[in-house]
Amino acid sequence: MWFLEWCALGPLIAFALGFWLGIWWQRWDNEGEAMTYLQLKALCELLMVSDPFPLDANSEELLKGLADKEAKQHGFDTWIDAFHGPDEKEVPHD
Repeated sequence: MWFLEWCALGPLIAFALGFWLGIWWQRWDNEGEAMTYLQLKALCELLMVSDPFPLDANSEELLKGLADKEAKQHGFDTWIDAFHGPDEKEVPHD
């Protein structure tokens, strides 16, 4: 039964990851700025629920590497630490 549920959610998660990565890449390419903490939390949440990862291993490695890089810019060791970091209500808007 979980397989049928995953088949329904897999394309949606893949679309969300691709859409988010496209927006982030455009912003990074144009402005060279780090993402906001709330954007990082959204990416971490998508990565956390994407198990098994809906794309190939290279894509997973790329996204997790980007998330780690952004997490370090926000003072975390890894994207997993950022995922478990403060909630939106506890963080001032950047």
